[in-house]
Amino acid sequence: MKSGKIVIGILVGLTAGAILAVLFAPKKLKQKTKKIMKKEAKMVDSLSSQVKDIKHTAIKKIKKTPNVKKALISKAKAAVSQNGNEAKKPVA
Repeated sequence: MKSGKIVIGILVGLTAGAILAVLFAPKKLKQKTKKIMKKEAKMVDSLSSQVKDIKHTAIKKIKKTPNVKKALISKAKAAVSQNGNEAKKPVA
């Protein structure tokens, strides 16, 4: 009968362990899930603010592009005009 009591004791111990695992594991899992969700939310906020910054910077640069283009064209025209005038001068 000793072996029967040992087997029953092992089964009772395993059952008690399983019940305790089921009772306590979900709370820890929920806590871990909440931590992960908080970290994810922080990362999403950080990334979205970085994307907004990049977007604003890109928009500013795009808006400046026509002005830069006009300035370069003006400089090129002035250089061509000046070189054209010098080319018309007789060589001594």
